[in-house]
Amino acid sequence: MKRRTITALVLSMILAMTMSFASCSKEPTNLEEYVNQNQESMQKIQETADQNHLAIDIAANDLTYTYDLANQEGITEEIATSDKMKEALSTSLGQVSDTFAELAKQLEEESGMTGVQIIVKYTYGETPLAEKTFNSSGAVE
Repeated sequence: MKRRTITALVLSMILAMTMSFASCSKEPTNLEEYVNQNQESMQKIQETADQNHLAIDIAANDLTYTYDLANQEGITEEIATSDKMKEALSTSLGQVSDTFAELAKQLEEESGMTGVQIIVKYTYGETPLAEKTFNSSGAVE
């Protein structure tokens, strides 16, 4: 009887360890999980953000870059929130569609995920100025 109890205990421990390892090596189902499991990818994304003074956020398959003009010397709220500035920012986002589409495509290829979107936002503090979403095909309208 004692031997049976020990065998059952050992088998239970092996089962628990197997389940633990299986849950740790679970295949990611979206970009957020992939990046959390792959520090090299996260480092590349963070480097791009740091080089361009962007804040990043990754949720599910959306990678959001936020560029806060309040952090730019010489840009006042009045300048940043003017219609002329908002129009210029929107126009510039339209002109970089290929760049962000390529980035979305690279992230999809590297991660094996589909449906990755890059969201680029310009803000002044909490005030939104311009925003555009891109996927591997280009700008999402």
